[in-house]
Amino acid sequence: MGVRRIVVTERLSTTDEWYFTVPHRIPGLPEYVRTNFTDTGVLTKSLVMNSVNGLQRLTVWEWPDQASYDTYYADSEIQNYEQHRADFYANTPNVNVVHDTVQSTDEPFRAQDYLG
Repeated sequence: MGVRRIVVTERLSTTDEWYFTVPHRIPGLPEYVRTNFTDTGVLTKSLVMNSVNGLQRLTVWEWPDQASYDTYYADSEIQNYEQHRADFYANTPNVNVVHDTVQSTDEPFRAQDYLG
């Protein structure tokens, strides 16, 4: 049994920026995550999808077990990312997290259940 985090973000207009952009708002973070978590098997899935109308974004992460999830979120760079992301949403009223849940990977997952 693994751990899955599902986040749905909505924006009022397609001109409102998502937090997650390329290049990332925190320089070097994608490479850090890949090197320290993806390449080592701590993080096994990272998926980003947008709704057809571009107003919703679904982000999904998966870890193979609770220990991997705990290791990921105990990391200071990930804690910095989470705080930076929270600050962005607090200061960007047109873009909001509307769903954020953690569940077992044993539970079925269908992207269409989360994107309108």
